[in-house]
Amino acid sequence: MKVNVNKTKVMVFEREEDITECKITIENEKAGQVNEFVYLGSLFTRDGKCEGDIERRVKAENKVNGALHSFMRSQHVSQKARLAVHGGVLVPTLMNGSESWVWQKKNESRVNAAEMRSLSSMCGLKLNDRIRNSVIRDRVGVKEDVVTKIEMGMLRWFGHIERMDERRLTKEIYCAEMYGCVGRGRPRRKYVDQIGDILKKSQIRSYRNRRACMKRLMNVEEAIEVCQDRGTWRSIVSAYPSGRQA
Repeated sequence: MKVNVNKTKVMVFEREEDITECKITIENEKAGQVNEFVYLGSLFTRDGKCEGDIERRVKAENKVNGALHSFMRSQHVSQKARLAVHGGVLVPTLMNGSESWVWQKKNESRVNAAEMRSLSSMCGLKLNDRIRNSVIRDRVGVKEDVVTKIEMGMLRWFGHIERMDERRLTKEIYCAEMYGCVGRGRPRRKYVDQIGDILKKSQIRSYRNRRACMKRLMNVEEAIEVCQDRGTWRSIVSAYPSGRQA
């Protein structure tokens, strides 16, 4: 296999504004250095944040929604068919690569708004109509919003990667520790922090001594142990976001 130096790019992940030069040569030619690149449909940026990828997914969904606007509003197409297009085209476009996101509340709002534009057009509604999102979902028969689906995907991926063999590259990157000076400002949210927020939000009960402390909720440390049992973890994810275990 021969590497094409013109198609090969390098990037240094760092928080500082000053860009560290990375000198990698292929057959005496220096590979180009970039601040962001797309790999397998996901956008990676030099600061290591997910905002760029989330915004890219939202724009992609809006583009697809615009292309299907006349179809989604057509009264000559059954609602079942339009809902199938929504779930089979629009939602996967929005969710691509979302299992590894670490997001904030503003990102959730952006993703939710993108889905609601599609559902509103299906009902022939506009923003000025001021109809609640829950009412629109009831009209079209959508039980789970896209944010819930993304968080379920995060829980599934968390269980998968925790069960992964320690020698695999993905697991090594997941468990890697960063060394060096901590920059100014609030510490970065980690993926385990994201999972902790989802567990707290869903009110999943603890599996430890359940008869003595029924009100105790599962934390990340316990989730790491519980997810080793694939069947148990699957039942927990399936019950999300109600928190009821089978």
